[in-house]
Amino acid sequence: MENYPPYTITDKMLNYVSDIMKKIGEANYFESSNRFPELRRKTRIQSIHSSLAIENNQLSLFQVEAVLNGKTVIGEQKDIQEVKNAYKAYEEINNINPYSINGYFNEECNYNLTTINLTKTLLTLTIPMDLQL
Repeated sequence: MENYPPYTITDKMLNYVSDIMKKIGEANYFESSNRFPELRRKTRIQSIHSSLAIENNQLSLFQVEAVLNGKTVIGEQKDIQEVKNAYKAYEEINNINPYSINGYFNEECNYNLTTINLTKTLLTLTIPMDLQL
């Protein structure tokens, strides 16, 4: 003899369970991402340094860390600005919807070049041909 619950499982109940499980997953993700903030920061600094070094940025790892800590660094202004821009791009990466062109154009339909350039540094984006200008 099989055991059945003393109630009927409805689609509405399943939707609630699904929503609850989704919220639990999101909570677990945020909890784990905040578990090691210092390690995460050091990894981000190393990633920024490595990515920019490939593009011929001359700043050392120590200098990149100093720039991100707001200290004065001796180096080319272009290299220092690249570090700041890369850091901003990493901060904005979670706000980017890869399926939307909103945010890539401003109100006058001109490219928001800063956003596009920073995003290209971190992501390989494919814009459908019919959306390219």
